[in-house]
Amino acid sequence: MNMQSHGLNEDVLKVLLFQMFEEYMLVALKEPRALFTPTLEDIEVALREEKDLANHSKNTFYGFTSQAVEVFEELKEIYGEKT
Repeated sequence: MNMQSHGLNEDVLKVLLFQMFEEYMLVALKEPRALFTPTLEDIEVALREEKDLANHSKNTFYGFTSQAVEVFEELKEIYGEKT
């Protein structure tokens, strides 16, 4: 699940994701758990999940919270559409 296109090593990525969850910028979803804020261990496990079909997935999914969308929109205004 960890895509290398961001250029972050796994340790940095885990810490960054954990901080984003703690700051309510991201939320996780995994069946049958529903929406939750993962622990550092949950993040480590999720980064090692095998990819599968999105429609019937056993994987953990992450999404922006409304707070994160607002920050993203502000950054787009500051830096333009390249963000």
